[in-house]
Amino acid sequence: MLYGKLRIHTCRVILITSLVWFLVDVVVLSFYSDCIGGGCKKLDNIQAEPLVEDPIFNEKDQEDTLNEPQEGNINNGIGGVSRTYSAKMLRRWRPAPVVPSVSGRVGEMGKPVHVPPEQEALMKEKFKLNQFNLLASDMISLNRSLSDVRLEG
Repeated sequence: MLYGKLRIHTCRVILITSLVWFLVDVVVLSFYSDCIGGGCKKLDNIQAEPLVEDPIFNEKDQEDTLNEPQEGNINNGIGGVSRTYSAKMLRRWRPAPVVPSVSGRVGEMGKPVHVPPEQEALMKEKFKLNQFNLLASDMISLNRSLSDVRLEG
């Protein structure tokens, strides 16, 4: 008889503890969630407005920053924080210049780096900065692939 009551009591304690932790989890998730029930912070009225007046991008137009938007174009978000970037932060996209590949440099295809004797003092001075050979690292090529040493066939 004692074992039956003990089992029921143990099951009740486990069940109540699990329910308490479940409720704590629900409260924490609802506190950190953006949307609960009907009070959801949905942004249904977002309408994108163009910042530049011309519909076609003109290649001759190479100004760095875009024109300031009018006061009516700024769409304030929740708490008065703007959902758009200010025009001072925006810049026109330009393709990055292509870096030409130079072959035969130090460190390319597994070649070792040999520091010239006249740069030994500079190498030791740079080594003191962070215990790393910065001079050799700066000399190493970006293309550090190794040559293929597999046998044919």
